[in-house]
Amino acid sequence: MEVFAERGFEGTSTREICARAAVNGAALNYHWRSKQHIWEAVCERCGIWFGGIAAQINLAAPPGDAIASFLRLVFDGLVRDARPIRIVGWAALLPHDDDREGVAHHFRPFVGFAQAYIRAQQAVGRIPPAADTDVLVLLINNMLTYTLLNVRGARTALGSDMTNPATAARVREAIVKVAMDLLGLSETPGEATKAPGG
Repeated sequence: MEVFAERGFEGTSTREICARAAVNGAALNYHWRSKQHIWEAVCERCGIWFGGIAAQINLAAPPGDAIASFLRLVFDGLVRDARPIRIVGWAALLPHDDDREGVAHHFRPFVGFAQAYIRAQQAVGRIPPAADTDVLVLLINNMLTYTLLNVRGARTALGSDMTNPATAARVREAIVKVAMDLLGLSETPGEATKAPGG
């Protein structure tokens, strides 16, 4: 996971994976038929990570609170360990006609969860019906993903990166605010000050 997160599929060699894992090539080949199978397993693990975040959300909460909590949990988790979002970034760069595009099915449930939740809230009148769910989920996902991948840009624009807790909190809350504005939502007063998941 570390090597793929740093170098992507094309830039990763099984030799480097073996060196980092302190195993020989024969052992790697015994457990994995190819680099492709290791990549798919890494993508599956990332998909499980994102699913674990989704499972922590209180779906009975007002949608403004649930979505804000969801975004904070994702953001904070990826600040602690950026490997899953880096894997998503590398997967997004693979050509669509490439066989490795098939790994996207590991990430689709996470996106599908967000789309289904927003549509369900629209159906009962808790999110404005004018919100274009597919476009907004794409925009919010891209805002979150690129912000966390663009470490150099953050340092240039903000003077520090997400390893600085004050910078991370500032960026996280801006992302939450933009997402709420796009969806036509607001949080319950006091919810914004609670710790994620609290």
